[in-house]
Amino acid sequence: MLIRRWFHVSVSLFMALLLVLSGCSSGGGSGSGGGSGSEGGSSASAQNGGGSGSSGSSGGGSGSSSPASSQSGKTFNLIASTHSPPGIPMTGAWDAFLDEIEKRSNGRITFERYYNGALSDGYDVIDKISSGVMDVALLFPEWQSGRMMLNTIGTLPTLYENSWAATKAMTELYKSTPELQQEAESAGIVNIGFLQAPPQYFVSTKPINGFDDLKGQRVQTLGPVAATIAQQLGMTPVSVPFTDAYDALSRGTIDAVMLGVTTSVSFGLNEAAKYAWKIPLNGISGSYAISKTVWDELPDDLKALIEEIRDEFQPDSFYQIYQAGDNHFEGVYQEAGGTIVEASAEDVARLKSIVADTVWKDWVNGQSAIQADRQAILDRFIELIGKYGQENPFK
Repeated sequence: MLIRRWFHVSVSLFMALLLVLSGCSSGGGSGSGGGSGSEGGSSASAQNGGGSGSSGSSGGGSGSSSPASSQSGKTFNLIASTHSPPGIPMTGAWDAFLDEIEKRSNGRITFERYYNGALSDGYDVIDKISSGVMDVALLFPEWQSGRMMLNTIGTLPTLYENSWAATKAMTELYKSTPELQQEAESAGIVNIGFLQAPPQYFVSTKPINGFDDLKGQRVQTLGPVAATIAQQLGMTPVSVPFTDAYDALSRGTIDAVMLGVTTSVSFGLNEAAKYAWKIPLNGISGSYAISKTVWDELPDDLKALIEEIRDEFQPDSFYQIYQAGDNHFEGVYQEAGGTIVEASAEDVARLKSIVADTVWKDWVNGQSAIQADRQAILDRFIELIGKYGQENPFK
């Protein structure tokens, strides 16, 4: 990484010297594109000249032709990482977001993309970004060892049903709540996009028709919210990494997971877990996180472009790629021998009562490095979900 950065700095200084000596005001030259992305090597380097095309490819082009436009002539090739594999909705939404940035920036920002946990398994995203292994990544706050506790608000159960409304609400909440931004920046990141997947439910190796069938089942929990829900319902929470869920179900280490059918089918969990009880649990809450160091290096026009994509493009795109496909994946699940049972209105009301009395209160009374009025933040989030629920174009 040091060699690569030294090389780019040296070339830039050399070109600047030539311009001074010649008195020339035009800036030609070709700009090298995405690097090889070798281990430990971030390519968040700013380069003069034309930007590269699609991620990881090299591209040429003429440089900026005047001092006033020299800032816009820089290109940034960033290493982008997700723990998810290609070909599933979560990854499709991630790629669509990166594609949109590349397109709207006219190649000034490109991404060298890594999938399937090649650079991070999702649980060490903050550390990997801080150490320069990657520049931007899919991040789940609940997986970050307690360092993003305020930003886990989107994981609270029974708050929403529609991912578009919740994603819009989370985006506005982050923009208008300094404490959420401070928590992210204290971890060395800036959130440049959000996602709120549809509420998850129980998918199990054993039949579930109601609360009584949950008692005694060992369920995978990916964080404190899920663990609290499991305990309140008489289940045994088992801390199993998301990537180990398939093996844990197949070997009988766990009986159930708190995931939707879309996720279950995407990762093949339906091969072992044939019974789904569709009751709204906690949502999957994530963000697209960029290194604060890299963010600070970007010119203001590129920051504004990314923020516009975050605010306007991402909620629509994520809904259309992820939640709009739920019916398809439910069909696939059933065709493969799975059974889906819809929870009754009475069961949903009972779950909401349990959640309000325990999980929400636990979050409000929780501790984090950044001090904040958590009740006010939760109240505002609920208000925004209601607001965007009314404005939802995908009803």
